[in-house]
Amino acid sequence: MVDNYDQAKSHLEGLRKKFKKTEETFQKYNAVIQSYISEGHAEPVPVSELQTTEGKRHFLFHHGVRHPRKNKLRVVFNASKKIDGKSVNDQIMNCPDKLERLVGIINRFIEHAIAVTADIVAFFHNVRIPKEDQDFGRFLWYEDGKVDGQVVQFCLLKHLFGGIVSQCCAVMALTDCISKHVPLKLTEDQCRDLI
Repeated sequence: MVDNYDQAKSHLEGLRKKFKKTEETFQKYNAVIQSYISEGHAEPVPVSELQTTEGKRHFLFHHGVRHPRKNKLRVVFNASKKIDGKSVNDQIMNCPDKLERLVGIINRFIEHAIAVTADIVAFFHNVRIPKEDQDFGRFLWYEDGKVDGQVVQFCLLKHLFGGIVSQCCAVMALTDCISKHVPLKLTEDQCRDLI
């Protein structure tokens, strides 16, 4: 991969100009980035690791997207952004779609007397990126979350929305966890005990 630090820094400078015009947008954007850090989804790159071998790091551009009904700002990391004709997503083998099909889910609901459903909060953010791949998920932000602060390198530690392998890795991790920790067959009494 091409080292795109200069392009990422230029992109962040463009964001800084927008942030200086609208303090409220910056505060919401910064709150999302700070939550990524405090929740362990990202961390500053250690000083000893700032420089890497040529082709072994890549910076993701990011931007804010507002949900039209919730008035909530989401920070989106763009793994499809091409630099010199290549993106992070282009360099990774495409993975199979591992999400369950709706027809299969509905069929299982009518198979048994009891149906159980759950939602995993921040599903992709519950699965770590291997250490050797984290340098391809670097991004730039401001020191101490201050718009006039020095630019600092961070790296994503967990999978991101928009990464070509995120869905597959998250579903595989969930499947592995279930197969190791949940009995394969539960009686109706055991199901009732779980409620």
